[in-house]
Amino acid sequence: LRGEAALKAALTATKLGQNELAEKYLRLIAITPGMESFRSDAVVALMANSFSKKDYRGVMDAYKKSGVDVADLAELPPGVQSPARDDRQAERLMLAGRSCFQLNLPAEALRLFRQIERILPAQDDLAYQSSYYRLLCCFEFGGANLPDQVDAFLQIYKKSRATDSRIHTALLMKAESLFGRKEYALAAPAYAEIDATLINESTRSGMLFNRGRCLAEAGDPQGALRSLSK
Repeated sequence: LRGEAALKAALTATKLGQNELAEKYLRLIAITPGMESFRSDAVVALMANSFSKKDYRGVMDAYKKSGVDVADLAELPPGVQSPARDDRQAERLMLAGRSCFQLNLPAEALRLFRQIERILPAQDDLAYQSSYYRLLCCFEFGGANLPDQVDAFLQIYKKSRATDSRIHTALLMKAESLFGRKEYALAAPAYAEIDATLINESTRSGMLFNRGRCLAEAGDPQGALRSLSK
């Protein structure tokens, strides 16, 4: 009952805006023997609270001190039956992966995102998100073979999520990667598939400019003019 009471107290404190008190109860659950059945919810809540405050080191601190990080990242040998999974595991991995991304720890972020993809069906929303963030990580930190990785991502998700902004941002990552390598003939079709209205407004003008330059280099001056005039 102590664990249940502590979790209820934490939730009540959160509703009342008493964040420090809420975190006190959540940390108690996260590290106290005998409260294991409430630990999963407590750790996710702690991590989410820190993430909402952009305290990415706090996210990782809560994750690692809870001790669940080791089990979350365990890889079973081939042929070994996987035990029942904690249903909050993917949420923890996502919060930890996105925090590592913000902390400029790409190798660790990629490891966390890949683990989500291992434990969830491809069409699960968290698996989709993790696959997208893995691409973003490779784009921001110079991962190898990004265009091929984007193609694999699109093969799985493009048909079912055609109007999702992440699909078009992934196309943009592919196009920009090829454009940066001066592979204009390959970049142009990727740019052409992008719906500019689904791209973040802060990057839209740059995308349209680069698309225009790319189309000009690829021998499509009319397409270049259309892109540059938008």
